[in-house]
Amino acid sequence: MDFFEAQDRAHARTKLLVFYFGLAVILIVTAIYLAVTAGVYFYHFKANTKVAPELFSGLRLAWTTGLVVPMIALGSIWRITQLRRKGGAGVAEAMGGRRINPSTKRPQERQLMNIVEEMAIASGTPMPAVYLLDDEGGINAFAAGFELNDAVVGVTRGALEQLDRDELQGVIAHEFSHILNGDMGLSTKLSGWIFGIVMLTVLGRGFKALISGGSGSGRRSGGGVYVGGVGRSRGGGGDSKGGAGALILAIIIVAVLITIIGFIGEFFARLIQAAVSRQREYLADASAVQFTRSPKGIGNALRRIGGGGSRVSHPQASEFAHAFFSKALRSEVSFLATHPPLPKRIRRILSNWKGDYLEPRPRPKAKRAKPDKPKPRKHAFGMPAIGPDGQAGGGQFQQMLTAGLFMKCLGTLREQGRAYARQTREKLQEALPQLFEHADQSPIAVLALLYQKEESVASLQRKQLDEHLPDFAAEVPALVDALRPLGRSERLVLLEMMAARLPEALPEPEREEFIACIERLAQADRKVSPFEMACLQIVRRHLQEGSSAEPAKQDAEGIILAACTLATRLAMETELEGARTPGILQSASRQAPYFMNQLGAVEATDYEAMEKAFAVLARTPFGIRRQFLGICERIIAADEMASQNEVELLRAIAMGIGVPAAPIFPEAPA
Repeated sequence: MDFFEAQDRAHARTKLLVFYFGLAVILIVTAIYLAVTAGVYFYHFKANTKVAPELFSGLRLAWTTGLVVPMIALGSIWRITQLRRKGGAGVAEAMGGRRINPSTKRPQERQLMNIVEEMAIASGTPMPAVYLLDDEGGINAFAAGFELNDAVVGVTRGALEQLDRDELQGVIAHEFSHILNGDMGLSTKLSGWIFGIVMLTVLGRGFKALISGGSGSGRRSGGGVYVGGVGRSRGGGGDSKGGAGALILAIIIVAVLITIIGFIGEFFARLIQAAVSRQREYLADASAVQFTRSPKGIGNALRRIGGGGSRVSHPQASEFAHAFFSKALRSEVSFLATHPPLPKRIRRILSNWKGDYLEPRPRPKAKRAKPDKPKPRKHAFGMPAIGPDGQAGGGQFQQMLTAGLFMKCLGTLREQGRAYARQTREKLQEALPQLFEHADQSPIAVLALLYQKEESVASLQRKQLDEHLPDFAAEVPALVDALRPLGRSERLVLLEMMAARLPEALPEPEREEFIACIERLAQADRKVSPFEMACLQIVRRHLQEGSSAEPAKQDAEGIILAACTLATRLAMETELEGARTPGILQSASRQAPYFMNQLGAVEATDYEAMEKAFAVLARTPFGIRRQFLGICERIIAADEMASQNEVELLRAIAMGIGVPAAPIFPEAPA
């Protein structure tokens, strides 16, 4: 399944989630209506009233629906809005997560960051923030966020201490599969929707505490869903002697009703979690094995969970139980389980498994932090089997584009890409150790990556730095020389790694000025290439907190104009002598379906036009983005002389419009 097909299936599962949610609301309203009706009948027989109540009452149903449905809807809307404001970071922080500094020197945290960075490089996704649940001893992990740009990966302290590198890599690969397949966004939406349903649970517990005179703390007991404390202690009031019978009856009815509300809401919340998440775990396990080529990695991680457990004790864990790598709650009824049985998962991965689990490792002793020691550098920078000039011989890249390999590699996890990612990360850390030791070096690296080779342009860029970012003006030119050996592939990787560190290095008040300055650097020569614009989009996304809006419905005219703008600029950069851009565009777009098959050249391809084009295409449905990138692939292949730099330009454009683009090689895919 490719990236775009996975997004389509995720969209279909969202519709299924809407159906489950609507069905749950209907059943909850029905159950509450029946509970109210039972209370009315009980009162009728107890008080011996003359007029018997009706079994079905439109007024009673209207009151029940009018109270319950808005409560659920408002609760879900409020929670989703709250989560979207912070993205995946909001989920991690709600469970007590601590963001790991990308430049950390703690050995276990450094190993985790290296693995996540390698996964992000290999898959072409934005570098996710990494959170550690310090207080959780169980072995578990999760991915959270609405989209690629606000994704985070969370890991428990138990996973960090109990798993070796191969096992931890298998777990992280599993979570990246959820990110790429659209499961992560669905899980985060599900958490918001469930909140609205379990608000009834909170209300039920609060009223129960009020009636019983308990402490009403709203804590989770057993496998319930916790969303916050409601209720307060109320002393006295238990004496029924001399009390009015009607009042006692009313209290009993309210107590029973609210208790039923709580059980119903909790039951349906767990049922929806189970229905949505279980089958996806098998697929993510298989993807992790395919990517790491190490069944023992993720298989032994699951065996270690069997020996040591995966429980997450934080009260919020049940709201996000479906998002974890393994079962997070203490006990689950089988048909309500959010994850498949552990033995079944292990046997699908390790066919010869004998049913044994791995005992927990002894708690590691604290070690003094030591700098990473990358493996000795064996190759020059550049893709494997490619010369130092970054060009492939024999037209291999041309053959690759002609065969459509670029499109096949979008959003994929491939073992070859993982090996390249680890090798590239180690080379960069060896060649430029100062950039990885402290996060405050990341702004300097980003600015240096946008420096031009021509001295006339570089002098204008230095002037911009002196005027707007004087603190960095002296260090940036010195770093430019150290970056010159890097090819476009490594520059793109380094930019992503450094951009992920920018939030740690730049306080919020300074971020807008930094973005404005890199825009001025890119425009110093009065033109901005598609590669530069794509790099700007990558930096901008890392510095803008929270999740942006979901793909918007835009008019076809605006989408076509955006596609024409970027396609025209791309064709101008690859145009053969004597060839004309309109002809290239017409030929490249002829095979595209729908309205994208009539692209033409436009005059305005300046900075403002390109910035708008990237923004428009980044918010279109993935199907349209797929069509556009296919056109870009054919434009690059039009001159029949495709090079690695041109392929990396395609990757940059894909990443600039929010499509993960894994490193690609001239060899055929496995």
